[in-house]
Parts: sequence; C-alpha cells; structure tokens
Amino acid sequence: MNLELFSAEDSDQDIEKKVNNLKFIDLFAGIGGFHLALSKLGAECVFASEKDKFARQTYEKNFDTKDFDFNDDIRKISGEQIPDHDILCAGFPCQPFSIIGNGKGFLYFRYFKTKKAKGFYFGECKTSDQT
Repeated sequence: MNLELFSAEDSDQDIEKKVNNLKFIDLFAGIGGFHLALSKLGAECVFASEKDKFARQTYEKNFDTKDFDFNDDIRKISGEQIPDHDILCAGFPCQPFSIIGNGKGFLYFRYFKTKKAKGFYFGECKTSDQT
C-alpha cells in the first residue's frame, strides 16, 4: 500500500482532491487546529478527544461537535470505540512526557493496535506545569 498522501509536486487542488472525503480523528485536540485545516480541505472529523476544560469550550465553539463523539478522557475508552478513520491527528509528543499522561507511557500505542490509519499528523502541546 502506498502511504504517501501528498507529494511536493501536488498543487493545492491536488491536495484538496486527495483529502476530500477522508475521515480523521483528532486526539489531544486542543482548540482544533488540525480539525480546522483538514475540514477546510473537505475531510470529515469522526472522533475527537480533549481533556482540558477551556480547550474543550473553545473547540465546541469552533466546531459542531454534535456530528461526532467529542470524548473528554481518552484513557476511559478502548481503541475499538474509536471509529474507523484515514488520518490520525494528535497533539504530540505530549502524552509520554506531559502532565496529562503523568509521564507514564505512550497512550497512542493502544490505539495503533486496533486502528489502521493511512496517515498521521502530530503537533506539540504543553509538557509540564513549567512550560
């Protein structure tokens, strides 16, 4: 299987055609930066998760969360409960090192065992109370 979704030669229109109709999940979503970008290109969010109360409030103002499950604690569900998707978006590398993950491991691995995404987008997030 060719996992390359985009190439350097792709025009904006080529990228939009490739992303249109793809499904994505938005883990450790913050206020939804990945969601904004992918939905503008035509991708559909099928699941999101964010624990921070204020980030959740902003996310809910930015997006219609009635269209998908907006989870508030990824640790309380299994990988099987996450809908099938093409792209996994996630705030990275925070989970293995962050105050949310208590520095106790890599939460993504339990989802990689049950779900097979075509692509991944990772971003940064808060890593400690001092940052």
